[in-house]
Amino acid sequence: MRGHHPWAISWRAAWLILVGGSVLAVVISQTTRLPRTPGAVLVVGIVATLLLSAVARLAYAAQDRAEARAAAEERLSDFLDTASDLIEITAPDGRLLYANQAWRSTFGYDEADQSSVSTAVTVTPEYAEAYHGLRRRVLAGEKVGEFEGVFLTRQRRRVVLAVRATCGYENGKAVSVRSMLRDITPQRAAEEAQARLVETLEATTDFVGIGNGKGRGVYVNRAGRRMIGIGPDDDVSLMGLSAILSPAARQHQINTALPAAIRDGVWEGETTLQTRDGREIPVSQVLVAHKSSQGGVWFVSTILRDISVQRRREAELRESEERFRMLSDASTDGIAVARAGQFLEVNRAWCRMFGYTESELEDIPEAAMVVPEERSRLYYIISKNIPSTRQVVCLRKDGSTFEAEVAGTPIVYKGSPARITVMRDISEWKRLDRMKSEFVSTVSHELRTPLTSIRGALGLLESGVGGALTPQAQDLVRIGRGNTERLIRLIGDMLDLDKIEAGRLELHLSTLMPAELVRTAVDGVQVIAEQFQVRIEEHVEAHRTLEGDHDRVIQVLTNFLSNAVKFSPPGSVVRVSAVMADTGVPDSIVAAGGGRTAGRAPVRFVVENPGPGIAPGDIRLLFRRFQQLDGSDGRQRGGTGLGLAISKAIVEQHGGRIGVESEPGRKTTFWFELPAAGVQRKRMTPFGGLTAV
Repeated sequence: MRGHHPWAISWRAAWLILVGGSVLAVVISQTTRLPRTPGAVLVVGIVATLLLSAVARLAYAAQDRAEARAAAEERLSDFLDTASDLIEITAPDGRLLYANQAWRSTFGYDEADQSSVSTAVTVTPEYAEAYHGLRRRVLAGEKVGEFEGVFLTRQRRRVVLAVRATCGYENGKAVSVRSMLRDITPQRAAEEAQARLVETLEATTDFVGIGNGKGRGVYVNRAGRRMIGIGPDDDVSLMGLSAILSPAARQHQINTALPAAIRDGVWEGETTLQTRDGREIPVSQVLVAHKSSQGGVWFVSTILRDISVQRRREAELRESEERFRMLSDASTDGIAVARAGQFLEVNRAWCRMFGYTESELEDIPEAAMVVPEERSRLYYIISKNIPSTRQVVCLRKDGSTFEAEVAGTPIVYKGSPARITVMRDISEWKRLDRMKSEFVSTVSHELRTPLTSIRGALGLLESGVGGALTPQAQDLVRIGRGNTERLIRLIGDMLDLDKIEAGRLELHLSTLMPAELVRTAVDGVQVIAEQFQVRIEEHVEAHRTLEGDHDRVIQVLTNFLSNAVKFSPPGSVVRVSAVMADTGVPDSIVAAGGGRTAGRAPVRFVVENPGPGIAPGDIRLLFRRFQQLDGSDGRQRGGTGLGLAISKAIVEQHGGRIGVESEPGRKTTFWFELPAAGVQRKRMTPFGGLTAV
């Protein structure tokens, strides 16, 4: 039986051997020439039996050896399958001969798939050449140390393995490569993550330091070394992290920051860094206490950020705010800063205007500063935070009201959007304006009517209705009539300008043709042109219709032409033209703004005359009231000094632009532009804003 003496056999086997030996003896005696006596047959039977028993014992021994080998291989396989390392045996050509359970789990192959696996599919392509070169060295009998390789699993996942390989021999011939592999993918991933972290820490501009549980330095990044003034090769282990702080900050670190970090895990605050040369730098600090699993603090890390610039800017901001406060308090205009309709800052004048204290205004919405009927519009302006300039009626704390001009502008205040409002009490100005209006009305009714009668009477006297006059009397009457007409024109211009500024000038709109406007204006000044011996040339290229007040446009064009004629030398030519304005873009995309409106290009009227021109410094004085650049010359040629101011107001009320260009000693060019028909027009409101009509 298996496990007994190698010569022991079972009784069944012994019985079979005895029977077989007897049969074999009979067969031999019958088929050979041996004697057939009973003794001879018995001897042959005994010999045959002995031979058969020997053969049986040899067969049993071979079977025992095969079973023992199989059991040993099974025990070895079980042992290898319990190993955490990956074990493989491959043929010289790379075919997989054996792999343990750890190998199969890592690479994702079943035991049945092993026969189809080779190193050609388990090694990454970029590493294949180096790996097979190492295998050839192993098969050649060379001793190769541990090496690392990148391999591919069945799911195409890349793993990093450390490999130790030896050669397997049979009868002195290399028949396999036996490899033990260790998965180091997590280790390499952690090392790469650590390397990336170090690169990040080295690239940051903040101080980053790590100390051990005793407070000694372990790591300080490049920015930190530069900040405290130590070299890249200086040993930070000889330095305590608290030593980089100023004495007062160091004490605070020990007494407050570190205990808080140990208790809560992290502490944040501001402290003072001290450089090697004794300079102090204000910094914001984050202190983290890293505890070990056995308890206690293992490491302490800290991040310090230089806030010198921030502190300086804060100081500058405080100084700026203080200056603003001083200036605003010195102003007679009310100034307020508000956010979302709530007051943040107000000056003394604002408090004085409304009768509130600064603390009271903190709880009062901005919209409560105006009468109820004004609030819906103010709510809209505040919600959109749009720039605006308007006149409003304000409400004081005691319930009384006053008129004010308010200008609001969006700003950024302490890092957030806000709104600054400047308010001017115009009650007195409005009172004076009403007095002026009453005066103008008086002039209109009390002066213009008698002046008209005086002009008519002087005209009759000049024509001889009252009898013949002496030449001297005739001159006096003519001078009186001329001055009376000039005074009537002055009164008319003042009334027109007053209506425009008050927003009471109504425009009677109609469709106009540029050619007709030019022709009408030229006809109106033809007599004056002949008197000054000046010829007028017309040049009309614009044939697009306009929408405007016919009489007012003619008034502007006539004013330009009459001025050009009066200031041109005798025998010269004044040119008037109407062209399409040169916008540089197609009509359909002319930009709005600056008086031009979106849509088709506007029409430009140009009056050009030779003459002395206008000095560059005087151009800005034009279009103002009662402005005559050469008073004596102007009186020689007549004029009230209001014509250009009225012209500017009329053009702007039509939504157009007006301007002048001059080359002193050569020529002067006055021009104005009006929108083409069908384009939105804008007019000036009495508050100085633009309103679409």
